[in-house]
Amino acid sequence: MENERGKLIGYYVYQSPTKTLCLPYESILFMESEGHMLHIYTNDANGHYRIRQSLDQATDELPGDCFVRCHRGYIVNVAFVCSVQNGMILLRNNQTVPIGRAWKANFAAGLSVFCETRKEIREE
Repeated sequence: MENERGKLIGYYVYQSPTKTLCLPYESILFMESEGHMLHIYTNDANGHYRIRQSLDQATDELPGDCFVRCHRGYIVNVAFVCSVQNGMILLRNNQTVPIGRAWKANFAAGLSVFCETRKEIREE
Protein backbone atom coordinates (compact mmCIF):
# COMPACT_ATOMS: atom_id res chain seq x y z
CA MET A 1 0.00 0.00 0.00
CA GLU A 2 1.45 3.31 -1.08
CA ASN A 3 0.39 6.93 -0.96
CA GLU A 4 0.40 9.21 -4.01
CA ARG A 5 4.16 9.81 -3.70
CA GLY A 6 4.95 6.10 -3.68
CA LYS A 7 5.71 5.98 0.04
CA LEU A 8 4.80 2.69 1.69
CA ILE A 9 2.06 3.14 4.27
CA GLY A 10 0.63 0.82 6.88
CA TYR A 11 1.85 -1.31 9.76
CA TYR A 12 2.74 -4.91 10.43
CA VAL A 13 1.02 -5.77 13.70
CA TYR A 14 1.83 -8.83 15.79
CA GLN A 15 0.01 -9.60 19.01
CA SER A 16 0.67 -12.31 21.55
CA PRO A 17 -0.48 -12.62 25.17
CA THR A 18 2.72 -10.90 26.31
CA LYS A 19 3.72 -8.64 23.41
CA THR A 20 2.30 -6.26 20.85
CA LEU A 21 4.54 -5.22 18.01
CA CYS A 22 3.59 -2.52 15.52
CA LEU A 23 6.16 -1.86 12.78
CA PRO A 24 5.73 0.54 9.85
CA TYR A 25 6.01 -1.38 6.56
CA GLU A 26 8.56 1.17 5.37
CA SER A 27 10.96 0.17 8.17
CA ILE A 28 10.97 -3.58 7.46
CA LEU A 29 13.92 -4.73 5.35
CA PHE A 30 13.24 -8.47 5.34
CA MET A 31 11.97 -11.37 7.43
CA GLU A 32 13.71 -14.66 8.09
CA SER A 33 12.15 -17.85 9.39
CA GLU A 34 14.01 -19.98 11.92
CA GLY A 35 11.94 -22.90 13.14
CA HIS A 36 8.80 -21.48 14.72
CA MET A 37 10.40 -18.08 15.15
CA LEU A 38 10.33 -15.16 12.75
CA HIS A 39 13.18 -12.65 12.70
CA ILE A 40 12.16 -9.22 11.44
CA TYR A 41 15.05 -7.00 10.35
CA THR A 42 14.35 -3.28 10.22
CA ASN A 43 16.09 0.02 9.59
CA ASP A 44 14.89 1.48 12.90
CA ALA A 45 16.91 1.91 16.10
CA ASN A 46 16.21 -1.66 17.28
CA GLY A 47 17.15 -3.26 13.98
CA HIS A 48 15.86 -6.73 14.85
CA TYR A 49 12.73 -8.26 16.35
CA ARG A 50 12.02 -11.91 17.13
CA ILE A 51 8.47 -13.21 17.32
CA ARG A 52 6.71 -16.58 17.33
CA GLN A 53 4.96 -16.67 13.95
CA SER A 54 5.34 -18.57 10.71
CA LEU A 55 6.62 -17.02 7.51
CA ASP A 56 3.41 -18.13 5.78
CA GLN A 57 1.32 -16.15 8.29
CA ALA A 58 3.49 -13.07 7.78
CA THR A 59 3.25 -13.45 3.99
CA ASP A 60 -0.55 -13.46 4.23
CA GLU A 61 -0.55 -10.28 6.35
CA LEU A 62 1.95 -8.20 4.34
CA PRO A 63 1.07 -6.24 1.19
CA GLY A 64 2.15 -8.35 -1.79
CA ASP A 65 3.08 -5.35 -3.91
CA CYS A 66 6.12 -4.60 -1.72
CA PHE A 67 6.91 -7.77 0.22
CA VAL A 68 7.93 -10.71 -1.93
CA ARG A 69 8.86 -14.24 -0.97
CA CYS A 70 12.30 -15.01 -2.39
CA HIS A 71 13.20 -18.17 -0.51
CA ARG A 72 11.57 -20.85 1.61
CA GLY A 73 12.81 -18.96 4.67
CA TYR A 74 12.76 -15.30 3.56
CA ILE A 75 10.45 -12.44 2.58
CA VAL A 76 12.08 -9.25 1.33
CA ASN A 77 10.80 -5.68 1.07
CA VAL A 78 11.61 -4.96 -2.59
CA ALA A 79 11.75 -1.21 -1.86
CA PHE A 80 15.17 -1.89 -0.25
CA VAL A 81 16.64 -3.99 -3.07
CA CYS A 82 19.81 -2.53 -4.61
CA SER A 83 20.86 -5.36 -6.87
CA VAL A 84 20.45 -9.04 -7.62
CA GLN A 85 23.28 -11.28 -8.71
CA ASN A 86 24.49 -14.85 -8.28
CA GLY A 87 21.32 -15.89 -6.47
CA MET A 88 21.64 -13.18 -3.82
CA ILE A 89 19.74 -9.96 -3.16
CA LEU A 90 21.79 -7.00 -1.97
CA LEU A 91 19.81 -4.57 0.18
CA ARG A 92 20.50 -0.86 0.68
CA ASN A 93 22.02 -1.54 4.11
CA ASN A 94 24.51 -3.99 2.51
CA GLN A 95 22.84 -7.09 3.95
CA THR A 96 22.30 -9.99 1.58
CA VAL A 97 19.32 -12.34 1.29
CA PRO A 98 19.37 -15.59 -0.72
CA ILE A 99 17.03 -16.36 -3.60
CA GLY A 100 15.84 -19.97 -3.62
CA ARG A 101 15.65 -21.75 -6.97
CA ALA A 102 11.97 -22.53 -6.43
CA TRP A 103 11.24 -18.85 -5.61
CA LYS A 104 13.35 -17.19 -8.32
CA ALA A 105 10.44 -16.60 -10.75
CA ASN A 106 8.18 -15.39 -7.93
CA PHE A 107 10.78 -12.88 -6.79
CA ALA A 108 11.52 -11.67 -10.32
CA ALA A 109 7.80 -11.13 -10.99
CA GLY A 110 7.31 -9.27 -7.70
CA LEU A 111 10.32 -7.05 -8.29
CA SER A 112 9.15 -6.30 -11.82
CA VAL A 113 5.65 -5.31 -10.63
CA PHE A 114 7.16 -3.08 -7.93
CA CYS A 115 9.47 -1.35 -10.42
CA GLU A 116 6.64 -0.78 -12.90
CA THR A 117 4.44 0.68 -10.16
CA ARG A 118 7.24 3.04 -9.09
CA LYS A 119 7.80 4.09 -12.69
CA GLU A 120 4.10 4.95 -13.09
CA ILE A 121 4.15 7.00 -9.88
CA ARG A 122 7.22 8.97 -11.04
CA GLU A 123 5.60 9.72 -14.41
CA GLU A 124 2.45 11.20 -12.84
